[in-house]
Amino acid sequence: MDPASPVIRCLTAPNPSLMTLSGTNTYLVGEHEVVAIDPGPAIASHLQAILEAVERQGGHLVAVLATHSHADHLPGSLALGRMAGVPVHRFGGAGGLEDGSVIRTADVEIRAVHTPGHASDHLCFYVPAAQALFTGDLILGLGTTVIGDLGAYLDSLRRLQVLPLRRIYPGHGPLVEEPQAKIQEYLTHRLEREAQILRALEAGREQLGAIVAAVYADVDPRLHGAAALSVTAHLVKLEREGRVACRWDAGELRARLP
Repeated sequence: MDPASPVIRCLTAPNPSLMTLSGTNTYLVGEHEVVAIDPGPAIASHLQAILEAVERQGGHLVAVLATHSHADHLPGSLALGRMAGVPVHRFGGAGGLEDGSVIRTADVEIRAVHTPGHASDHLCFYVPAAQALFTGDLILGLGTTVIGDLGAYLDSLRRLQVLPLRRIYPGHGPLVEEPQAKIQEYLTHRLEREAQILRALEAGREQLGAIVAAVYADVDPRLHGAAALSVTAHLVKLEREGRVACRWDAGELRARLP
């Protein structure tokens, strides 16, 4: 890291799972005036550890940022804000951040980048001085993420490609040292999944569950429920493009080639 860049430290919340990997990564940015990004779920021991880490370095917490409103990111943000008496910033609403909003402290400038796709209110946070990008659940350190709106998700990834980046700090998993390669990997992966879904439809699989089983045959079945959300996002995109026809049948999504 450039010596002129702000100090960045990571504390991982004790909420490991198949979806959260080793847990939710909380990042402390700045040495004196510290900003906490994604304190995670409202786990008292983790929130206390954040405050103690800030105190040990002789700093003080001035703001909390939340990448999005999912349960493994926002509740801890709100709780930490109350504990420390500092503002909690997130997309829209009471948080007040929009695409391009800037948070400035004595130590650092952080820019909000609206990156919907995983969630409609998802923000990434960019620190120009460090060329550091905090990606929440848009990009993970390992594996891929669940998609809500695929068109928006792909657009968000492409927006990040134009940023000068040294490192990605993901919401889950390890630090990403080759950010542009990771972004391209994510774009390529989604196109590969799309091709797999189309092949499943060509093979006569119409039910969502059957498509998921075919496309994610090499993935832990415990993750198939989450995979179904991403397949649904793919099918919605393909239908918008006129490449598949979708319908609901007895509560289950079905799709076919036109």
